[in-house]
Amino acid sequence: MDAEKFIHSFMDAFQRNVPPALSGLGQVLRDHVKITLEQVLAKMDIISREEFDVQVALLRRANEKLLRLEERMSEMDAGKGVSDEE
Repeated sequence: MDAEKFIHSFMDAFQRNVPPALSGLGQVLRDHVKITLEQVLAKMDIISREEFDVQVALLRRANEKLLRLEERMSEMDAGKGVSDEE
C-alpha cells in the first residue's frame, strides 16, 4: 500500500471513530490529523513496495555478476597454477 492510500485509509477510519460530541470539529480534526500524518510519513523516508522490489532485483543481479567474476578469477588462478605459497 502506498503512502497516499494509507493516509486515506487511516483518515477514513479516524473519521468513523470521532466521538459524536466532536462531530462539529470533524473537518478541522481531519485536516489537522492528515497534515500531521503526512509530515510524519515524509520524515520516515518510506519507499513503496515497487521501489523496494526494484532495488532487490538490482542487488540480486549485482550479486550474480560478482559470483560469476569470482568464479572466473578462480578459474584463471587455477589455469595459471598460482598458489598461495609462491
